[in-house]
Amino acid sequence: MDINTLSRSAAIELLSQVMYDQHTGYLLGSAAIHTVSVNPGDTMLYIDFCAVHSCNHAYTMEGTNAKWINSFRGTDNVIKWGGDELIVMLPYADTEGAINRLVSNMQYNDVYAVIVVLTCDDSLVSTAIRADRILTDVKKGLDKVSRNAEYMCGDCTVVYEGGF
Repeated sequence: MDINTLSRSAAIELLSQVMYDQHTGYLLGSAAIHTVSVNPGDTMLYIDFCAVHSCNHAYTMEGTNAKWINSFRGTDNVIKWGGDELIVMLPYADTEGAINRLVSNMQYNDVYAVIVVLTCDDSLVSTAIRADRILTDVKKGLDKVSRNAEYMCGDCTVVYEGGF
């Protein structure tokens, strides 16, 4: 394929394929680092879904993805950061309301996660790195469900930077 000969619509389609996750429709982290501006003081929710392997066995991968999608509002700024990690940017003050809504939606959709809440610096990447370090420390202290265990939705764990 010669990118120089693509029509405008074909070029847009190609960009869409490399910028957005084909299963969830969320912006991929690799594209977000070039397109999402972060304001210091914004809130990041760094979300790591739990028991994804067994959830996929219970609901299929497509069913699990649908449960993730249904946990968010169409207006939420969601980034697919990793395999089962998502970032939600909250540029507004009602962080507690957003977290409560998200946790409630996750429970309703039969999924759960560890959610790290932190204040952004001026970089999406450095904020996500901080969040991942916190997440790693938190997960070391949680009981892990066996990869092949039958899926049962657990409780979400919400952790605030500096508060675990």
